[in-house]
Amino acid sequence: MCRYLVTVINRIWADLKKFWIGIVIYIIYYVITISLFHASCPMLLTTGLPCPGCGMLRALFSIITLRFTTAWYLNPVSFGWFIFIIVFITQRYLLGRKYSKFTNALLIIVCMLTIARYVYGMINYFPYRIPFVFRKSNLFTHFIK
Repeated sequence: MCRYLVTVINRIWADLKKFWIGIVIYIIYYVITISLFHASCPMLLTTGLPCPGCGMLRALFSIITLRFTTAWYLNPVSFGWFIFIIVFITQRYLLGRKYSKFTNALLIIVCMLTIARYVYGMINYFPYRIPFVFRKSNLFTHFIK
């Protein structure tokens, strides 16, 4: 059991070492944008429009904290992403496998559902329901003025 745990930690550590520059850049970007603009989504900050993933982080956090109704309200596709993340972590770190056809198919399906949900939400809820709201203070409005 201890040897298996060390193997899993080594797999995670290898990915952290491999992608450390991207992780550091993202953390810096996140801290700066949250501090200055109180939002981190590049699409929201530049256009004022929500992106297909808007509400996803809050929805995933709601799933983790067992607030399923809130997660569904924010982004129903978050349940698909949560399943994908569990499958990915299980295969990559716990089992040490590369991507399988199942994982790829699941990713494609969840991405398609995310886009479909975005189009549906923009048609039916924009700009009156969170997360489909318009941010008036965005970069495009500053350039237009």
